[in-house]
This record gives sequence, structure tokens and C-alpha cells, in this order.
Amino acid sequence: MTHRTGVLFIDRTQLACLADFLEAELTPEGCDGTLRHAERWATQHGLDWRRLATGLKRLGGYCDCEVLMNCVPDDMFEEHDDPDQ
Repeated sequence: MTHRTGVLFIDRTQLACLADFLEAELTPEGCDGTLRHAERWATQHGLDWRRLATGLKRLGGYCDCEVLMNCVPDDMFEEHDDPDQ
């Protein structure tokens, strides 16, 4: 069994924190098609932004609102069968 979060390099709590942050930022402003809020969150938390951005994009998070839709913590940390095992 594996988690799809292997490409994110953050844990479930961090991903939930990112989602909360994005939701708070996007509610008044909406999405501008970038990952600017996710980048700000990563920087504020001392995370490697380039590495995180690569992982988010691999999971369908090409902008802040897509991170919210495609990188849901409960879904990302759900265990899936690993076909290689």
C-alpha cells in the first residue's frame, strides 16, 4: 500500500494547513490561475517551494484552487494498492 503524497514531501497535517490557508485566501479574492498563495504558505513554513510545487502539479494542483480540488488531505493520504508489490 502506498500514499499518493509521496511526491509532495509534506505530511497530512501540513497539507491540511495548506488547504485551510488557501481556502481563507481564495474566499475573498478568488483564484488568479497561479500558485502564489501556496508559494507564500510554503515560504512562511520554511519548505522547499520548487519541490512542493512540482509535487502539487503532479497531483493536478496547477493553481491555488486546483490544489484545493485535487490535493484533498483525506484523499491524498488514503492508502492505495501498489501494483509493484
